[in-house]
Amino acid sequence: MFMDHVQIEKEIGARTYNNYRQFMTGIWNEMKDRGYITDNPWSRIKKIKETDKNRLMLSNYDAQVILDEIFKSNKMLFLSVLLLYYCFIRPEEQRRMRVHLIDLKSGTIYIPGDISKNKKSETVTIPKAILPFLYEIGVDTWHRNDYIFGKGMKPHPDIQCGSNALNESHKKVITKLYQEKRLRSITGISIYSWKDTGGMSLVSSGVDIYEIMRQMRHSDLSTTQKYLKSL
Repeated sequence: MFMDHVQIEKEIGARTYNNYRQFMTGIWNEMKDRGYITDNPWSRIKKIKETDKNRLMLSNYDAQVILDEIFKSNKMLFLSVLLLYYCFIRPEEQRRMRVHLIDLKSGTIYIPGDISKNKKSETVTIPKAILPFLYEIGVDTWHRNDYIFGKGMKPHPDIQCGSNALNESHKKVITKLYQEKRLRSITGISIYSWKDTGGMSLVSSGVDIYEIMRQMRHSDLSTTQKYLKSL
């Protein structure tokens, strides 16, 4: 029931599904080894086939067209894209972030383990190029304990934006641009395309792979290498 729930209702991909299965199998194997249980039902849950990511990196032209439109129409969505492209902070992590996690003076963002995908507390660097925009939209004036992407995709003291709000807002923008024939195709383009594009941009710029690993908050170099190879 749990695996059906995360696959159907949460719409997770094959890789995440298999990671869940492996994690739960490991826990129950440990309990079996300690004599708490006699059977591990997770061993009967089959892996599902993993396919290549169904998303594209953005060309320079498409990226500029989309960014220009987002900047004009939705500054908070623009912030989300910057956090994904430069800091590799996933949408689900973003919607759980509070203002105080952004330290403009030190140029860093702290991601606590309770909101991080890998459950580890880590810090990423804010590139100097985007600091002016953060001041422009008033990040330094927002209440410290507000959710950054709260109700209506604005800072809010208690309510986060919807679990798919950032992705849906991005989808509306690219759909509009496609209908206006300013983008030739939007197949494979999602908000996560900015993360992939940002990763390849660092590689193309000659950034040391260990720096990329730290900025992406990967636990080891092999994870970074595997991710970049998949692109």
